[in-house]
Amino acid sequence: MKNTTYIIITLAAFLAGGCNKQKAAIEEDKDATNNAIDTRKAEVDAEAKKATELTDANAAADKARIKADKESAQAQLDADKKKVDAEAEAAKARVDAENRQLLQNRDLPPPIQRTPNTDSFRLAGPVMNRYRRKL
Repeated sequence: MKNTTYIIITLAAFLAGGCNKQKAAIEEDKDATNNAIDTRKAEVDAEAKKATELTDANAAADKARIKADKESAQAQLDADKKKVDAEAEAAKARVDAENRQLLQNRDLPPPIQRTPNTDSFRLAGPVMNRYRRKL
């Protein structure tokens, strides 16, 4: 019986040792897989950080471009507004000058010109015919 006890104990040790080897192999596979996953996570984090920095840089450039476009458009609109104001002022001044001229022409008699061939005087200007009929 002594032999059978030794055989059972030996067999149990082999089985336990074989199970331990299988468990150790499973544990090594698990550790290798975890290491690979951790490495991939670090790579993903690095890529995400780089992409975030790139996006931030692009966003800053886009923001600067948009701001410059806005300022340019506002400057153009301000220039257009000043141009319209200047044209309106010039038109007002032209109307005022025409009104002054009309008032001055209405109060003054038409200018008198000396004709080249004779010593007589003639009325000149756009109202010449009206005054000529009266003479």
